[in-house]
Amino acid sequence: MMDVHMPEMDGMTATRKIRNGEAGKNNQKIPIIALTAYAMSEDKKQIMDSGMSNFLTKPVNFDRLKGVLEKTESVQIEEDRDGNRHLILDYATSLEYFNNDKKLLKDLYLKFIDGEGERMAKINYNWSTNKLEELMFSVHKLKGAASMLGANNLYLRLSSLEKKLSESNVDLQLLSEERDKMEQCFNRTVEEMNKVIESF
Repeated sequence: MMDVHMPEMDGMTATRKIRNGEAGKNNQKIPIIALTAYAMSEDKKQIMDSGMSNFLTKPVNFDRLKGVLEKTESVQIEEDRDGNRHLILDYATSLEYFNNDKKLLKDLYLKFIDGEGERMAKINYNWSTNKLEELMFSVHKLKGAASMLGANNLYLRLSSLEKKLSESNVDLQLLSEERDKMEQCFNRTVEEMNKVIESF
């Protein structure tokens, strides 16, 4: 998410630089959602022309946020690197979304680690037993939790996996590598959450 109005460099300028590769080649196509207090028709055009993927007006409504994230085109995520830690867990945006309530965010991270860890185990079980309907349900629920807590890479990987699982005559064996990468991303996300929890 990118605030349109920021000191020193506005969000549209920052987005153009990202699209031009100034933030690294791997980040050029990453989805960028504009955050703005207002959006007249000409503002929307300027926002989209700058290279942003979509936009949200403040204050952010959760249902609207969820809808925009679901509509925003996903991209192929390269292997996570330490330089892209903010893509693994966007702590700052999540904290702002929850009105800077660190205790609430800590509790949500702990709930995610415990509850979604069990869901990850269910995904692996349903995968190994070829229970496609239950598998898709678990992937969808985990995707929703990742979206709410700013786990960007995990959300994108789950979105991609969910889309492929919904295709007709899906072969789970052919998707095993993608499943493994998603699980690695999940583990990296949990690591980052634990680091944030320890810093409180």
